[in-house]
Amino acid sequence: MHMLNEALDRLRLTLPTFPEDTKLTKIETLRFAHKYIWALRESLQSGGSEDQTLSLGNVTVSISPSGNKITSTSGS
Repeated sequence: MHMLNEALDRLRLTLPTFPEDTKLTKIETLRFAHKYIWALRESLQSGGSEDQTLSLGNVTVSISPSGNKITSTSGS
């Protein structure tokens, strides 16, 4: 289990940074990584001409040619 936690910590470091008040669970981290990889692939396949948006809970990531944007809808 210790190795799994270390691997998830390394995975979290490669994903876009979330607002400090947002802590992803293990399954949320894996689901977000899957969605993020899919969105990056779609962006590459479209030649970067189409924006890609993915959401997990209260966090939305927009991938576009002009740059990536992370927003949180948390009320805190």
